[in-house]
Amino acid sequence: MKPPAHACGNAASSAERSNRDVPVLSRLTSALVVAAMTRRVFAEGGFAAILRKGAEEAGAIFILVRIGTGSQVLYGPAAQTSYEEGRPVERRFRQLAEIDDPFDETIEQRMEKERRFDPDLWLVELDGGPSIDDLVAIDRDDSLEN
Repeated sequence: MKPPAHACGNAASSAERSNRDVPVLSRLTSALVVAAMTRRVFAEGGFAAILRKGAEEAGAIFILVRIGTGSQVLYGPAAQTSYEEGRPVERRFRQLAEIDDPFDETIEQRMEKERRFDPDLWLVELDGGPSIDDLVAIDRDDSLEN
């Protein structure tokens, strides 16, 4: 029996065949993650708004969750060390700030600093709908560490 051939007509080595059988995992684009998140929030009766649209492919995503009491919670990308070896493509988040006063500008100031550092970031606001834990993977170990 003849070994499978590449498109160019050459026979594939066993190493090449085994590499093709391994699924290539790639990270979902930021645009797709944000679109899925906002769609899910709307589907479950909540509100979502893209306050800042970042780089389509790989912009960092920040999530501002507004709670009915006026509280605000900001989530951002988790440290790279928190990614599991077996799941390197899953986006993970950590809590960056929690403010009880709806007029407090701490989160706005924090996001302005983040924008100066990374102009390609996304900022998504959520109000109601599913809990943040049902939308994204949250690392609780390093929450609120700056």
